[in-house]
Amino acid sequence: MNWRSFFKSWVLATVISASAAGLLIFGLELGTIHPVCWVIWAYFVLSYLPQYYIAQRLAVSKNPFSFTAFSLMITFFKVFIAIVIFISFAGKDPQMNLNWVWPFFAIYFVFTIFEVRTMMILSHPPTDKS
Repeated sequence: MNWRSFFKSWVLATVISASAAGLLIFGLELGTIHPVCWVIWAYFVLSYLPQYYIAQRLAVSKNPFSFTAFSLMITFFKVFIAIVIFISFAGKDPQMNLNWVWPFFAIYFVFTIFEVRTMMILSHPPTDKS
């Protein structure tokens, strides 16, 4: 996967996730929570640029396990961040309306699909047939 096709997919995932989150935020009337959702969205949007750069380099490295280890580490880190966000917000106010998780899941789901697709493409780099 070259930079251009990654960038097109990244823009598409960014637009779809922002649209889905925006619709859910305003549809569920989450006025006080939506800044948190946009911070999470920005985290996902910005984290994929360096992730792609590193994964692209590791996909063609001499160590066959480095790409897999990096992919697993990134997945663990993102799940860990999601759990921390849930616990911190749920523990903050037990009476809080937990509808804010729907925009979060929309963002997480769209970018997870994007990440899996990107990693699958990068895991099979083109080979020289000469």
